[in-house]
Amino acid sequence: MIISRLSGLIAAGVFVAGCISVSPSSSEAPTSSAGQPQPPSAAASGTPAAPTNPPTSTPDGSVPPTFASTTPTPTPPATATPVASPPLPFRGRIVDVENGYEITLHEDWVRIATDPEERDEMYAELDDVENLELAVTILDAALPNMDELGISVLAVDTPAFQSNLNVIAGSAFGSSLDDFDNLNQAELRAYLGITGRIAKERYMLPGGETVRLSYQYPLGEGFGKALARQYFFVIGGNSYVLTFVGPIRSRTYLTTAESMAESFRTL
Repeated sequence: MIISRLSGLIAAGVFVAGCISVSPSSSEAPTSSAGQPQPPSAAASGTPAAPTNPPTSTPDGSVPPTFASTTPTPTPPATATPVASPPLPFRGRIVDVENGYEITLHEDWVRIATDPEERDEMYAELDDVENLELAVTILDAALPNMDELGISVLAVDTPAFQSNLNVIAGSAFGSSLDDFDNLNQAELRAYLGITGRIAKERYMLPGGETVRLSYQYPLGEGFGKALARQYFFVIGGNSYVLTFVGPIRSRTYLTTAESMAESFRTL
């Protein structure tokens, strides 16, 4: 059941990716895609120092020495400061420490910030990308809860915005690569309404053994179909799904998708 829910998220990621389009051509289908509390002080949490009594005179009139308390003062325990994952770049090699993988984007592709707090930084760094704000607006409208779907990386081609990639990483819940593939194929057919053939190939990539699926699915009335290519990895008990969506007739898109899949590695 848990794996099935994950499959639904994968399918959702495919659907949204297929809906992003900024400049569709007449020959290609439009596509989408403060600080830690400090420990209490020693005086508050440890054994207080023994009180020092005022000196009293001895019979001979001398004053006895005053000795410091021998009660040890406890040292406050060290507080571990969580190490934040480094921010993901918007171009090139993306190392996602939190989800345990890395992938290199094609030179014409950029990562779209799924966290709204990253948007200003993204627009500043990618100020040379035309129509970026329009593409993001379309994406937000198509998937307002994108940050809840588990999509760790979302990337698009520029300047056409006709192909895109999303990556979902999570637990494989003890399933094998074959089990993961079979269940997800059933989910994809049910969710996307795929009635045609889903081509499947299993082979080795530099990052590990993968199952690659290729299939077309409808974008909605009047929008034709898109071509999806997915790569499934199950490594070290975790699953990684790379979903590419692009124009049906574009050979360049398929070549680019394969090259990016070849760059995938687990950490």
